[in-house]
Amino acid sequence: MQEPPAPNLNAETRITREQLENHTLGETQHEFITGSSQELRLVTQHMADQAKRSVHIVSRHMDPELYNRQEFIQSLSRLARRSKYTQIQVLVQDSTPAVKDGHRLIQLAQQLSSYVKIKKLHDDYKDYLRAFMVIDAEGYVLREFSDRYEATIDFHAPRQAKELLKFFTEAWEISVADPQLRRLYL
Repeated sequence: MQEPPAPNLNAETRITREQLENHTLGETQHEFITGSSQELRLVTQHMADQAKRSVHIVSRHMDPELYNRQEFIQSLSRLARRSKYTQIQVLVQDSTPAVKDGHRLIQLAQQLSSYVKIKKLHDDYKDYLRAFMVIDAEGYVLREFSDRYEATIDFHAPRQAKELLKFFTEAWEISVADPQLRRLYL
């Protein structure tokens, strides 16, 4: 499997909350880099708030500092309830910590199983280091190393977003439902 190209390392670094407010998904073409968990949370939330059709996530452990936050789950819940064509798909390498901690994204997938789907990344990708989120095949958040907060972001980069989605689709097709994520009925 071919990985999507690496981001432009010459991108502008850092973004403030005020600057971020001027970034619109599908319109603002401006690649930049985050360097802290706070910046990454802010960008991830701002992008998720603007989603209209789809969210695709690849993550090692479902990144609780990004995706297990009430505001993020509310954004995905609104998106899922907006249209029957909504797609929210997550590929995770190891869901054990998320299951143990009662991750809200797992709960959302159990409540809205027609719209929110989570799969365990196939063993072919056990050494895959990247983590990313693609919104509406327009914008992306890409971390070269999933355990770091440095990320390259662009709110309007359809070519790069489609490359990431191509990788995602190939991985999704051979990945399987994670038995740890099944809802238990008592």
